Amino acid sequence: MRPSQEFRFWARRAPTAERVTAGVATLVVLALVVWLLLPGSERAATNLAASGGASGASGGEASGANTAGAAAGGQGAAAAAAASATGGGGGVAGGSAAHAATPGAGSASGPVGPGCPPLAAGTKGVTATQIRIAVMIVDIAGPAADSTFGIAAPDQQRADYNAILDSINKAGGIACRQVVAQYYNVNPADQNDQQSKCLTAVQAQPFVVVDPGSYSFTSPMCFPQHGVPYFGGFFNTLRQSHDAYPYLFNLGAYDHLYRDSVLGFGERGAYDPAKGFKKLGFFYRNCHQELVDQEFAAFHQAGLRDDQIVSYNFGCPADFASPSDLQQAILKFKTAGVTHATAVYAYGDIANFTNVAQQQGFNPQYLLADDGIIAISYGNLRPNPQNIANALAVTSGRYAEEKTPGLQPTAGTVACDAIYKAHGMKPTYQLDPEAGNACNELWMIKAGAEHAPALSASTLAVGLQRARTVEFSYPNGPNDFGGPQVTLGGEFWRVAQYFPDCSCWRVIDPTFRPNHP
Repeated sequence: MRPSQEFRFWARRAPTAERVTAGVATLVVLALVVWLLLPGSERAATNLAASGGASGASGGEASGANTAGAAAGGQGAAAAAAASATGGGGGVAGGSAAHAATPGAGSASGPVGPGCPPLAAGTKGVTATQIRIAVMIVDIAGPAADSTFGIAAPDQQRADYNAILDSINKAGGIACRQVVAQYYNVNPADQNDQQSKCLTAVQAQPFVVVDPGSYSFTSPMCFPQHGVPYFGGFFNTLRQSHDAYPYLFNLGAYDHLYRDSVLGFGERGAYDPAKGFKKLGFFYRNCHQELVDQEFAAFHQAGLRDDQIVSYNFGCPADFASPSDLQQAILKFKTAGVTHATAVYAYGDIANFTNVAQQQGFNPQYLLADDGIIAISYGNLRPNPQNIANALAVTSGRYAEEKTPGLQPTAGTVACDAIYKAHGMKPTYQLDPEAGNACNELWMIKAGAEHAPALSASTLAVGLQRARTVEFSYPNGPNDFGGPQVTLGGEFWRVAQYFPDCSCWRVIDPTFRPNHP
């Protein structure tokens, strides 16, 4: 997949409608306008030689050094990776000089004790008193363009991270060291800028890279390729995680989500003929063919026969699926007697699909995986509310709980909100989901570092697996990093439903269940 494609996919699964349009380059924006006007419309060494990592471009300018710290948390407290997020551009936020926060921090390897692992020889970006991180801020074309596309202003994006880092540093830092952040503005629609900023950041030798949304899919492989741990706020595939192990960390795994959706709906009786089921329409993009193959295997495990599955492949287009593909898919489903519909990797097409389906009188029961569907349902790429009415979605995150009567913020969300409140900011339900992602990414680093046998880039994965779980803030759900080579979240799932009375998603089963084996 080309980086331009990756960015467009990122834009579509961003946590708000603004993020959805924000990331789209001019060509995609024009395509969107046309559509909206249509009637109805493993280790220490990685295996990355053939991956799409960055190479050779010239370095971009960093926006400046910054001290930061994040949500306090008890014992290696906090967190793990977060769900989707993007951010504003660079800019320099002021920062206090980092200093040792723990007695006995004078040894060459730094403080050693509970949560203070010894510093491994040759570790970059770490001293006895300080940890340096790089934060890749999303900036399409400067503050004016960011504002037009609905992206948080650079200052706001930095403010999110600075608030969390300030809290972390006041509580003793990470691994008994103060955290200093260097920010880089990155244009995710520009492959050369992505590559350039990756190399610039790598040359500055940070301990880790944190990304609110500048890189996704194959692009973040640039950092693991250079032995720099990457903490992102999206889904990755298990194959990507294994190829880049132990340097790729993220908030969710597509493989688990899609499998849990198929089998979870089966357990709820969605494929029962007595409840009106006849055939399942399956539309998808094959950008990651292994996900499609896994989906068919899950269909069979759920008891579906081949003659009950009607599929349509959109290929892997650079932008939206073509109008002709959408029309042909819907015609094929109607002709075959499809009563239910699901998708893989097609959240960016759901608005156009449901608009055309509504126009053509095709109203299936949607059984979806929340790979961005819930987040995009309130903006320019929202599905047709009539066509998607009563749709069900399996989600590994906490989206929809903010609109569900009776559900209260979890301990992780309360902790993150308290940090923002102390800095004069709104809570995560109101501020922006990526504000919660900032908490989760930094808490995840803290957990990995403070449980590692020694402080190094290659042992963060081991530390996270030792920590096993991190109390995430909204919008991310519970996690379990305790398995071998587990560096992606999303180990649990629950079900939400789209309600036409509010044109919103609500959680209908609050219990999180573990991934299907």
